[in-house]
Amino acid sequence: MAETFRSARLVYRAIEDNDEDIHFILSLIQESEGRIKNSKSLSTPANKKAAQQVTEKLGESFLSVLICLPVSANNNKNEAASQVLKPIGRIGLWPIEEKNRHHRNTNFGIHLLK
Repeated sequence: MAETFRSARLVYRAIEDNDEDIHFILSLIQESEGRIKNSKSLSTPANKKAAQQVTEKLGESFLSVLICLPVSANNNKNEAASQVLKPIGRIGLWPIEEKNRHHRNTNFGIHLLK
């Protein structure tokens, strides 16, 4: 079970309610601004509050993880290299909304940085 959230090159970890993860989610939102437009509403520039709201919404999903690359934290050959996880994207699987239950579908999303 220890390798459940790890592949050969990537680590998938929970999105935490901390400044680093919220800042990363904000960077994903800002990167996609201008490319993704919702015809039902006007776009507004994303801010930290918007990123916190997205993070809370992701917490309600069936699956929500950050996709991370393990990178070496130090270059000293005498010390054991510690691994730091650098987020590069996120994956989400959301439950069916009650108003759309009759369609029997859900939303799955992968959002990667360029």
